[in-house]
Amino acid sequence: MSVDQAIRNAVRDELQSFIEEFRPHSAGKHFFTLNEAFERKGGMNWKTFYHDSLYHPRGGKPDAYVHGKKVWKAETIEVWLGVDDHNLAEYLDACGRSLSPTEKAKLAVRVQRVREQIGEAS
Repeated sequence: MSVDQAIRNAVRDELQSFIEEFRPHSAGKHFFTLNEAFERKGGMNWKTFYHDSLYHPRGGKPDAYVHGKKVWKAETIEVWLGVDDHNLAEYLDACGRSLSPTEKAKLAVRVQRVREQIGEAS
């Protein structure tokens, strides 16, 4: 095997390893529970996440139930992983989850707090 071929193989193997690490369905997993979704995303307090369906995949609407538990497809989780406070309202709207006036106000306060923390005061 030539050096060039060995380098190509090493890069291909490294890229494949990277893809498998970050694609949830690469391990053959089709559905994720709320706890598994939280573990993949992280970044917030578990109690806040668990008790406020705004932050759940699809705004708390499961793709299915498995053994009585809400679960979401791997594809749903992949999209949801890219959602942050700035685009949460649009994501929820796209999922068909309407926000109450209280939820809208709470989300606006949260977005403002995040903007202040990162220096984007509006």
